[in-house]
Amino acid sequence: MRKISVLIATSNIYSVIGVILFFALGFAFYKSVVISVILSTFGLFMPEYMYQILLNKRKEKLNLQFKDLLYCISSGLAAGRSIETTLKEAEKELHLLYPSEEYDIIKEVQYINHGLDLNVPVEELLKDFAERSHDEDIISFSDVFISCKRTGGNLIEVARTSSNIISDKIEIKRNIQVTISDVRFEQKVMNVLMLFVLLAMTYASGDYMDTMFQGITGRIVMTVALLIYIASYIVGQKLLDIEV
Repeated sequence: MRKISVLIATSNIYSVIGVILFFALGFAFYKSVVISVILSTFGLFMPEYMYQILLNKRKEKLNLQFKDLLYCISSGLAAGRSIETTLKEAEKELHLLYPSEEYDIIKEVQYINHGLDLNVPVEELLKDFAERSHDEDIISFSDVFISCKRTGGNLIEVARTSSNIISDKIEIKRNIQVTISDVRFEQKVMNVLMLFVLLAMTYASGDYMDTMFQGITGRIVMTVALLIYIASYIVGQKLLDIEV
């Protein structure tokens, strides 16, 4: 119940922030309270936008934590344990790395072990975990693992190879983020700077800019400018969102 209350409160906060931002954006481009109020309604979609951002960050963290789980699995299997026993021991080892119950990987391993206690096949539990994670590395490992377990393949090598692949992808992604960090910062600065330039020209030029905020022609010009501004932001985000 408390989590639901927190989610609702967080959603309301993002909605308020979104309404304020879109109202300010509308007033900067139109100098009209009516149009700004209309545009501010788009701010109600801010919670969904932020949800996607937070979801992607959570998936990245789970991917990193899953690598540690694979290391525990490969070590346990190499020691001659069964996969079921290995997962039980992995929960204990992961608790040393992630002491809080709030970590997703801890919750998932506990859920898997609870299923094993109820005699649910490990293949079904791993497949369920993979489908809920929506992570291609976890899905790939699950598919290969299930196939190897049914055909008698080398489970140790599967876990070790998957761990190495994820480690390489994490390292590549980290190098990419370091490389484009300056570009990302410059993009944020330019997005804010363009608004400041518009506001400065509007309030420092006296009546010179009034024609841009009056009449059909002025409204059309400012609408085109606003669309270009939004498009530049979206394109910039897409260019910097590099998948590995």
